[in-house]
Amino acid sequence: MERAVVRCVPSEPKLSLSFALADGSHKNMQRDQSEPLGRALSRIATNALKGHAKAAATKKSRKNRPNASSGAAGAGPGPGPGPGPGPGPEPELAAACEPVVKLYYREEAVAEDVLNVDAWQDGAVLQIGDVKYKVERNPPAFTELQLPRYLMAGFPVCPKLSLEFGDPSGSVFRWYKEAKPGGAEPEDCQWGPSSPSSPSCTWTYTNQEMVFQRFPVLQVVPNFLM
Repeated sequence: MERAVVRCVPSEPKLSLSFALADGSHKNMQRDQSEPLGRALSRIATNALKGHAKAAATKKSRKNRPNASSGAAGAGPGPGPGPGPGPGPEPELAAACEPVVKLYYREEAVAEDVLNVDAWQDGAVLQIGDVKYKVERNPPAFTELQLPRYLMAGFPVCPKLSLEFGDPSGSVFRWYKEAKPGGAEPEDCQWGPSSPSSPSCTWTYTNQEMVFQRFPVLQVVPNFLM
C-alpha cells in the first residue's frame, strides 16, 4: 500500500497532505483544517484526472512520432494520381472521468461533511481510483539534520538534529564508514554510484551511538513521540 503523509498541527490553520499519484507525479497539498473533507477529496480527484490526462498525452505523442517519420520517408516525388481516401481518423476517446476518491477509517467511509482536522486520522485509507494509500498522520520527520562543516580525525562527530513529532533520545543512530575493497583508504572513496574507472566503495557498519569518532555516514531512524 502506498503512503499518504498528513501533517496537522493544532496551532496552524492548514494541514498538508503529500502522496504520489499512479502516473509518478508527487502532490503536496495545503488544505484548511476547518474545510469539509468533500472539498479536499474533490481537489484530489481533479489533480488525479489532470495527471492521467498529461500521461495519456505524452504516451500518444510518443506513439505518433514514429508514424510521422515513416510517413515522410515513404513519400516520394513523381507525377501520378494522388492517393485515394485513407481510413478515417481514429474514434475519439471517451472523455475521461474523475476517479473515485474516498477516505476510509476502520473500513468505513468517512462522511464528506467531516472537517479535515477530524477526517485525516492515522491509519485511515485514502483510495484514488484503484490505488490505496495508508494515511500517516504526523510521522516523525527531521526539519534539520547535518554534520559539522569541518571534521577532524580524533575529534567526536555530533550531528545537529531538529526532529518534529519525535524524540531524538529514542531514535536509532546508525553510523557507517566507507572503504574500498582491497584495503584502500576511506578518503579515496566517493559518495554515490562508482564510475567505471574507479572501484566501488563498501560501507561498514560501526555503532548506534549518537557521537562517532571518524568520518562517517549517518543514518537516523526516528522514533515516534508518545
